[in-house]
Amino acid sequence: HLTDSVASPSGNFLIHFPTVGDDVAYSNVAGGSLGYIDSVAQIMDNVYNHIVTTFGYPEPLRDSFYVEGGDEKYDVYLIDLSGVYGLAYKDSIMTKIDSTVFPPVTRKTATAYLELENDYVELNQYKNRPLDAVRVTAAHEFFHMVQFAIDEDESEDISQVIAGHAWMEMSAVWMEEEIYDDINDYYNYLPFFFNDPAASIQQFTGRSDLHPYGSVVFPLFLSQK
Repeated sequence: HLTDSVASPSGNFLIHFPTVGDDVAYSNVAGGSLGYIDSVAQIMDNVYNHIVTTFGYPEPLRDSFYVEGGDEKYDVYLIDLSGVYGLAYKDSIMTKIDSTVFPPVTRKTATAYLELENDYVELNQYKNRPLDAVRVTAAHEFFHMVQFAIDEDESEDISQVIAGHAWMEMSAVWMEEEIYDDINDYYNYLPFFFNDPAASIQQFTGRSDLHPYGSVVFPLFLSQK
């Protein structure tokens, strides 16, 4: 039911959205819903430029090599996620030889697409400034796309204590702060770290475990000290 799409100014992203129904994008901005969608597209470009061009991370895999992928643009879907900020979904998983290490190793890698909340009105702190929520969410979720392209295995739920997945989340929150230092969404996660000081920073007990998000203090310490 996402009937329309807009390409970002750089052409790197395709923003998919509906024009009717519960998933219609936020409209209380200049230009209404289309103005909001244009802003989302510009934010995605800004995140790409910071992560890939400025920071030098490899760009996510593009999905144009298989029929369902459509084209080389990264797909971003605006839908009602009932208050969830956003999600990154792996799409096509494949293997590659990583010759940057010796001896070379075989890694899994994956294309991905994003879903972003359409209006953020369920989140009280963002209901009147949803584009700030888009900014930190885009930084976080696009960095997951980068991670999937580097080594998809890191995201697998192998056990109840998963160092790789915990690092993925704390480093994705770190990326929010690196790009959008003045929003400080990560403050929301800090109690989950400081109220449980005995918990390992490698802890990841499930999708609802927010301790790895609060563990952003570790990558922040590494980058600042």
